[in-house]
Amino acid sequence: MINFGAWTRLKLGTIKEDNTYIDIVNLDRYDMIIGTLFMRKHGLVLDFNKDLLYVRGKAMETLTAGQENLLLAKKRARSGQLVMSEKSAPQAVP
Repeated sequence: MINFGAWTRLKLGTIKEDNTYIDIVNLDRYDMIIGTLFMRKHGLVLDFNKDLLYVRGKAMETLTAGQENLLLAKKRARSGQLVMSEKSAPQAVP
């Protein structure tokens, strides 16, 4: 469900937009989901076999699962969220 919308500046690699509209939703795991219209407009291509994102023909590496999990743990730690361990009581993320 889309909660809000906003006009904003956006930078993704070499892509820069000074006034672009984005829909805002509450997503637990993702900072942003890029839609197909945006991808077509800016020449974005996902290569799932090589874990690459091509921006106007130039390859950008994507995060591995381990890198993404570390980034999420750091993000949760900054926000003060707790995590559950399988063998212990709730604990703060280090």
